[in-house]
Amino acid sequence: MNHLTKIFFCFLLIGFIACSGSDEYAGKWKATNSEGDKFVFKFEPETLTISDSTKKATSIGYTQNKISNKNGVVTYGIQLEDGRHYDILFSNPSDSTSAIILESNSQKALYVLNRNEYVGFDEAHSIE
Repeated sequence: MNHLTKIFFCFLLIGFIACSGSDEYAGKWKATNSEGDKFVFKFEPETLTISDSTKKATSIGYTQNKISNKNGVVTYGIQLEDGRHYDILFSNPSDSTSAIILESNSQKALYVLNRNEYVGFDEAHSIE
């Protein structure tokens, strides 16, 4: 295989890896919005499913479009198939069980996520 072909396959592989979701936020999360409503978020490699308290579920495709690490705060950017952009923020490097979903442009907190329990916005100061 020539050098150019190897480079092409490397970029192709990176593209496939970058598009699917991270293992860091994959799986089920208990989520609370600013009004105190409770949801279950399930991140699969290319699909996000959100279930409300009545168990009504909505699924939408997404791609991961960014990863950043500034002073231990890890942020994953995702873009939904309808064009909306969100950031998943892990502010405590030693705790991967708590996160916050922010609107990418405004950085407004939309949901508090926790792997084990529902956490309200008033309790979220410990993960910010």
